[in-house]
Amino acid sequence: MTEQSSRKQKVLLVEDSVINQKLLLYMLKNENYEVVLATNGQEAVDRYKECPFDFILMDVQMPVMDGIQATRIIRELELASGNHTPIIAVTAGMDRGSCMNAGMDDYIEKPVRVPVFHEVVARVSMCGQ
Repeated sequence: MTEQSSRKQKVLLVEDSVINQKLLLYMLKNENYEVVLATNGQEAVDRYKECPFDFILMDVQMPVMDGIQATRIIRELELASGNHTPIIAVTAGMDRGSCMNAGMDDYIEKPVRVPVFHEVVARVSMCGQ
């Protein structure tokens, strides 16, 4: 196994609901991801600036800064760096089109269904390798 393939993928989980945080953290850690938590869009942007992530799970409706605005800021930062971090919307209240128009790469609807979650995360994490 190479160093790259044995390395845990680093995920930024952006979610303000404690219940959803626990559920998503559990699912990600069971799949051996290294998870960094942010509770609003501003924290997500700050964490993104601090270190690279393999992908981001982004709630849309949050206090301080929503996931749509945070995604747009991250995409602007990427223009300067030339990087692209996949961002997956995890939301109950936004339509897929609004998320994709903001620059998100995929979409998971709440309530999160475990098979759908694993399918989307696997697809995105494979693209990032």
